[in-house]
Amino acid sequence: MVERSIQTVKSLLRKAAVNGGDPYTALLQYRNAPISDLDGLSPAQLLFSRRLKTKLPATAESLEPETQRPRDKLTARQERQKQNFDRTAHHLPPLKPHDVIHVYKDGKLQRGVVRQTLDAPRSYVVQQKLGQ
Repeated sequence: MVERSIQTVKSLLRKAAVNGGDPYTALLQYRNAPISDLDGLSPAQLLFSRRLKTKLPATAESLEPETQRPRDKLTARQERQKQNFDRTAHHLPPLKPHDVIHVYKDGKLQRGVVRQTLDAPRSYVVQQKLGQ
């Protein structure tokens, strides 16, 4: 989820740079945009208990602090996300000796062969395969 958030913010900043817009305004609008499944609450409302003032006109009442307790809704949302993920996720089968694998070594993906299984969970002795 964090990586997806970072991707979204980078996309916002990139679009603002291409269009010649203010990156701070783009971030402000993103923080004020409502999140689905949370009754229209925005990240700013969750953090500051109020909407942030933007370039759009707003009434003084809409900027007043209002305590929100979205814990139950956030928990339910996370459970739905976990169920969706678990539908397709599965554990990897354990490796056996003589299995051909790919490992990163010196920043490059190289072929190798499992020589031995160790006692520690998912730990193996791997020999680099020559003649790739």
